[in-house]
Amino acid sequence: MLCIGITGSIGTGKSTVSAYLKDKGYIVIDADIISREISEKNQPGYKAIIKEFGNNILGDDGEIDRKKLSSIVFKDKGKLEILNKALHPVIIDRINELKNYYREKEDLIFVDAALLIETGLYEYVDKVILVHSHQKIQISRVMTRDNASAEKVERIIKTQMPYTQKKKYADYIIDNNHDILYLHDQIDKALDFLLKDSENVKKTSR
Repeated sequence: MLCIGITGSIGTGKSTVSAYLKDKGYIVIDADIISREISEKNQPGYKAIIKEFGNNILGDDGEIDRKKLSSIVFKDKGKLEILNKALHPVIIDRINELKNYYREKEDLIFVDAALLIETGLYEYVDKVILVHSHQKIQISRVMTRDNASAEKVERIIKTQMPYTQKKKYADYIIDNNHDILYLHDQIDKALDFLLKDSENVKKTSR
């Protein structure tokens, strides 16, 4: 089995790539969903966040208010790093559990993680796919999707590792600067590349 990391900055279309892979029947482990699960009340991530940020980031129901937390960490890179250090060891443990579960069942599985490289999660996958879009396209997509201002989106992009650094870790780069059909074609080409690698792994392990 090959485990493939999928990453890309906000608005590059990483989630669209993952959705297409799911439609084709592939297993996609979503680090953001895991982050939400472990951050629910009384879960390990919840306790770690409260320890670092206090009760002020809780909603009336006692759950973490993600909007409050986001407004803090995306204004302060230092606080974002604190959040990542608190959550990502727990996220990585859960991803490794799922990898082991699927190891004998699948030829390819994918891990969708925006911070795949920044958190060191790339060390736990076999290949890295980087989804890339020009910054103007990123900003436009996020403004439409989240009803956010251009200034807010630019601020978020500045907290993320730049493309020039991320591409050093990539085994395959998917260009998402065009229409959806072009994107699907890019993904299909990446799959051909990965399936050949998977077959080679099988042959060498026999």
